[in-house]
Amino acid sequence: MMAVLAVAMLAAGAAAAGAECASCVRIPADQLDLYREGVPLSIWTDSAFYDRGSVMTVEGHLRPENAGHPVIITVASASGNVVEVAQVEPGPDGSFSAEFDPSGPLWTSEGAYVVTARSGPDSRVFRTQVEIIPYELGAPGSCGPSQISVSADNGGTYCVDYRATGEVTGIDGSLSIADRLLSLEVRGPGAGTLWLEIPRSLLDSQDAGGRDTPFGVFVGGGPAEHSEEDPTDLARTLRIPYGPDLRGSIEVAGTSAVPEFGAVAAVAAAGAAAAAGAGRLRLSKQ
Repeated sequence: MMAVLAVAMLAAGAAAAGAECASCVRIPADQLDLYREGVPLSIWTDSAFYDRGSVMTVEGHLRPENAGHPVIITVASASGNVVEVAQVEPGPDGSFSAEFDPSGPLWTSEGAYVVTARSGPDSRVFRTQVEIIPYELGAPGSCGPSQISVSADNGGTYCVDYRATGEVTGIDGSLSIADRLLSLEVRGPGAGTLWLEIPRSLLDSQDAGGRDTPFGVFVGGGPAEHSEEDPTDLARTLRIPYGPDLRGSIEVAGTSAVPEFGAVAAVAAAGAAAAAGAGRLRLSKQ
């Protein structure tokens, strides 16, 4: 009974935090066991963000005493249009999983998508929400003048908003997805301050419960003083003082990074590379 009450309180808090889907719950990693024990049916995804080349994996748990019905998983756009449906049979322990392809023909818009699982009676319903982020295969120089062009090791280029004081003649960036590490090359002779608006879909730093934790920031290979200003649901802004001649020496470390390209995006990138010399992925705040 206590477990059910605790889950109900957690679900209410998570639902209140979601502006687009009031009934959606994103289960923190350290609370999965509590949900498995306390609710008849629960689901979670391997990421909160996906591009159209990623594979979205939905995992879930149906309490064994509620077996006897398959689990129907639907994915719907923010407007309510169903874009994909899967029916799965839970294993003996109640676990199940399904994969969805955001590059499908019905996934016509970026933004929020609601994933719903149902099994048997109407009371066995659980919803969570994910975000589909935009990308374009284009030229590496497609980022704006107030954006850093970040080349990721998934073959893509992302645009990150920034501003700076001091004499900055240019900034280039690279992202190691495996290491969850953003490396910046700041060119210019003067000292000043750099503000980076890092999209959470590109790089984030959170604990197992989904709470924000500080990024690791390094200058010249050592820890650097920095601060964070006004984080939002979509991005986190870091304020990093820098000195002269910092070529290649600013690094930002997080706990999660943009997903790897899937097979569909890899084929598209290969085609763009043959036509234009390079396949690039763009993510930019509009």
